[in-house]
This record gives sequence, structure tokens and C-alpha cells, in this order.
Amino acid sequence: MNFEKITFIFVFSVIFLAGNLSSAISAQAAAGDKKIIVYYFHGDFRCQTCLRIEELTKKAVNDGFKNEMVSSKIELKIINIDKPGNNHFVNDYNLKTKSVIISEFTGSKQVRWKNLPGIWNYHDNESSFIRYIRDEVKGYL
Repeated sequence: MNFEKITFIFVFSVIFLAGNLSSAISAQAAAGDKKIIVYYFHGDFRCQTCLRIEELTKKAVNDGFKNEMVSSKIELKIINIDKPGNNHFVNDYNLKTKSVIISEFTGSKQVRWKNLPGIWNYHDNESSFIRYIRDEVKGYL
């Protein structure tokens, strides 16, 4: 082999390996920046059922994902959409009523989200409600 071929193969190999290394680092960084936010949206008017849904959502997330909460991989936000500055959530998540939304972020960019309408089916059964919320959150981890 002549010197030009050896040099070409060497340079090509370095570029190829550097590209793969860069991709691997980017993938690790993206995974490290992943965050799940569980939102409970409510308004000023709050009935007993709405308060119960908030209570059970807190219990499902806070008790079920302690390590993830401490490491900030999961965050729980209770938001009154009737407060100034919060109305954008109605359009952002197409909210029609009180809702639990799971949202995945990579860095500051929202990647996907899901409304959990089953909260209205399970609010009177604590274990089913908690299992429903936890199963949905696990699907985002």
C-alpha cells in the first residue's frame, strides 16, 4: 500500500469513529436531559371529585416515583388554569375539563404528551386510580 492510501484509510477511520462517538454522546446527553412532568390542571371551582383526583394524583406520583422525583426525572405540577398566565395550557393540551397530563421533555423541548381521561373512571377506586397513573407514567420512563 502506498502512503496516500494509508493516510486516506487512517483519516477516514478517525472521521468515522469520531462521528459514531459524537452520536453516542448526543444520545446520552439527550437521555440525561429527559424529564417527565405530570400535570394536574384545575380551575377556580373545585368539587369533591376534583379535589379527590388531585389527592390521588399526588399520592400516585409522590409515593410511586420517590427516586425519580428526588433526581428530578419526574416532576408533579398542580396548575390552576384560571390564574393569570396559565390559560395557554388550555390550548397547549386541548383541555376540556380538569385533567391529568403526562408530558415528556428533552431539555426544554416537549417531545410528547398524553391526556389521562381514565381519571374520571377510577376516581372512586383508589388502588385502580393509582395503578392507572403509575402505569401511564412508567410508559414514559
